[in-house]
Amino acid sequence: MKSLLKILGSVVLCGLLTGCPSITLVKPGPITLQDRLIVEPTHEWSLISGFTKWDVLTVDGARLQRVAVLSGLEDGEAIFSFPQEKKAPKFKSTMTAVEIAEAIKSSMAVGDLRNFKIINLKPYKMGSEDGFRFDCTYTTKEGLDFKCLFVGAVYKKQLSLIAAYGTAVYYYDKYSDEAERMIKSARFI
Repeated sequence: MKSLLKILGSVVLCGLLTGCPSITLVKPGPITLQDRLIVEPTHEWSLISGFTKWDVLTVDGARLQRVAVLSGLEDGEAIFSFPQEKKAPKFKSTMTAVEIAEAIKSSMAVGDLRNFKIINLKPYKMGSEDGFRFDCTYTTKEGLDFKCLFVGAVYKKQLSLIAAYGTAVYYYDKYSDEAERMIKSARFI
């Protein structure tokens, strides 16, 4: 019993001192993510935050489908985090949409995702900002095919991205309309 209390005490202390990762239920309506971006889901989602620099919204589990949000990425920071021995491309505020898309593609290769294809890269308004949008497909190292959508913009010299992912069979299509609604509702604070 004492060891259980020590573990629980450590978990509480960790949360208070370091802001450990959390999972919370998000109700329909506006939510603020990363203190910079508001989106409005129309269904309940689980919000996973604090594990990486991305906030993740999911219904059926992040390995099957998710809407991920990254906001406020500064010059010199990598879009995705990897162990130090793996070198990922770094963001620069002067990058074009094509360069950011290629940095995302290169990052996916570093993360052992295969056959990453960018489809239909085009201009897109994210909130009030000029940005970009593209669809993509890839395969995990285990052989599972995914579809995804990236929307992004550089706002105040910082990169913000919203990415909707899902398995090519079933989960992407199941949540694509809701993901589109969230992306269209996005606005900067």
